[in-house]
Amino acid sequence: MHFLMQAQDDIRKAAVIPPCAHGVGKQQKFRRRLFIRRIHDTADDTSPYRLGAILLYDLELRRQPRLMAVFTQKRCAKAVYRAYLCLLAQQEILNSVTASAEFWAQAMEDAAQKAYTSEKIGAAYGESLSATALGLRDLARSSAEGWDRARQFLPIEFPKLKSLRNSPDPELSEHIKALRDSCKKAAGKLADMLSASEEKLASDMQKTAPAMRALLELTLDFDKAYAAEKKRRAEVDFADLEHFTARLLTDEAGEPTALARELSQRYTEIMVDEYQDVNRVQDAIFRAVSKDGTNLFMVGDVKQSIYRFRLADPTIFTEKYLSYADLDAAQENEPVRIMLQENFRSRGEVIEGANHVFRTCMSAKLGEIDYDENAELRCGADYDGAVPKPELVLVDVTADGEDDSPDKTALEAQAVAEKIHALMGAVLCVFNECGVKIAFLVGGSNLRQLIGAKAEKR
Repeated sequence: MHFLMQAQDDIRKAAVIPPCAHGVGKQQKFRRRLFIRRIHDTADDTSPYRLGAILLYDLELRRQPRLMAVFTQKRCAKAVYRAYLCLLAQQEILNSVTASAEFWAQAMEDAAQKAYTSEKIGAAYGESLSATALGLRDLARSSAEGWDRARQFLPIEFPKLKSLRNSPDPELSEHIKALRDSCKKAAGKLADMLSASEEKLASDMQKTAPAMRALLELTLDFDKAYAAEKKRRAEVDFADLEHFTARLLTDEAGEPTALARELSQRYTEIMVDEYQDVNRVQDAIFRAVSKDGTNLFMVGDVKQSIYRFRLADPTIFTEKYLSYADLDAAQENEPVRIMLQENFRSRGEVIEGANHVFRTCMSAKLGEIDYDENAELRCGADYDGAVPKPELVLVDVTADGEDDSPDKTALEAQAVAEKIHALMGAVLCVFNECGVKIAFLVGGSNLRQLIGAKAEKR
């Protein structure tokens, strides 16, 4: 029997009570408290029973009704654990397939629309581009129906382009062909991701289970030895400071402890900068000492989130950003958001350049937030005169062949060096606050500032 089906069958045979319908707050609290009790009642961190409880609690918080269940046997916990991991791995891949298929479908539809702006180019390329876009849309839709269902729509069809001689717009036709080639490569990667059947993947997972189990045991053994050595030295690391603090300030249900409530009385206002780079533990600490968030002032910018490698979670900030009401529309005692969009450091040309880049590439799927009029920057200061618009330098870091991995740092350094070389000998004029023009003349390796007597009023 299929691996996942077997796991789900194990769940049904165990003592299982299906969850009640969503929206009943009392029963939801009961389920969560039960899961928490199961977690804390089992001392062995590696027990499948405890792991199953943790995963079920996670599913409850994520509102995944397919696997939420109240269980009383270890067998059920193991089954839930196996089924959860299998579904989680599959869903992550399917989500990636869906996002990529939708992106390239839109790209092919846009390319077809551009092709039809010329009757000749449209006749040669339009039909093929539209067929490819349709196939990608079908793949994106089928991904929501399951792994094997999505595989039925692969490989993506790329009908041969019709002959086009003496293109009326060579630049457009070459652009479309290059975009189509990129799409074909991306579609090939999607086919590779879904190359094996669901049953084959489940079988492979079972075969690798002993090795994975050994790796987990090794990791847990190392963690125990590391914790013992820290205890012997009476030392803690940064993660310990966070977790020990969270344990002191929050109870099993995540609610503030008596100590947290006592500490919260010391603070009139708690202000946290760079909130896009906090993690769940830090967020829990802030909430515990801030009178349930009523005196918590958070400032953040998702575009500046750079600490995911340290487990920062920008979705914590975006959840608040999307759920809080604007200041002028909020009810009394309701959490509010205030847009700090004005930038006082940069000229309008720089701000518009930054907005253009983020409008093009930032969305809820790529960057956690749609770059709309609420997210864009605005010029908050007045500057006299005009300056050249910012220039965006793109560096091609794609590999020439399958085994060719370019050194991205070296390529970026080369691009910067070439840009500096191109500027050699140029005169850059800059105006200071008094309206005095200062000319920086760069020639060869000499740098001369033409100021003082040679400075002139604008």
